Amino acid sequence: PDVDRRNNTGVSAGLVAVEIPALTFGLTTSGTIDNGQDVYFRLESSAASNMRLAAQFTASPQAEFYVRYGALPDRSSFDASSTDIFALQQEILLSGTRPGTYYILLHGREGAASGKAFDITAEEAVLDVHQISPDHGSNVGQATVTVEGLGFSPDSSATLIGPTGTPRAATTR
Repeated sequence: PDVDRRNNTGVSAGLVAVEIPALTFGLTTSGTIDNGQDVYFRLESSAASNMRLAAQFTASPQAEFYVRYGALPDRSSFDASSTDIFALQQEILLSGTRPGTYYILLHGREGAASGKAFDITAEEAVLDVHQISPDHGSNVGQATVTVEGLGFSPDSSATLIGPTGTPRAATTR
C-alpha cells in the first residue's frame, strides 16, 4: 500500500497531447479491445447528413458502443448507443447530423477477455433501410408494415412487391 498519498496528484509542467484516432467515411478500421478498456475514435462530418456507424465483434458481449457530438462520450453521457450489447454486429444510425466532430466510444465487456478483434466503419447514408417489421403477411386484407431507416422524407413512398412480382401500392403515415 501507498503510505503517503500526498504526492499522487500534480500538475504537468507542459502540455500533454492526446491523439484520438480518426475514422474515415467508407473505410473499415480494425483494432482490439480488452475487458474494461475504453477505445475512442473521432469522425469529422462536413455537412448535415445521415450516418451509419457499424461495429463488428468476435465475441458476445464484447463491447458497448456509444457516440456523442462535440465531446467524448462515456457510459452515462452520450447522444446515441447500440441497443444490443450481445450482438456481434452492432450499429448506430444518426439522422440529420451536424457539421463537426463526433466521438465514438467502444467500452470493453467481459466477452473481450484479454483482447478480442473488432472492426468499425462509418458511412454516410443517403437512404438506408434498417429494419422492416413484420417481415411477412398474408394476401388477405390489409397489413401494417413499419420501415425504419435513414433518409426518408414526407415525400418518400414505398411499394411492396410480392413473390410473384406484383406490386402493391403502400400508403404512408
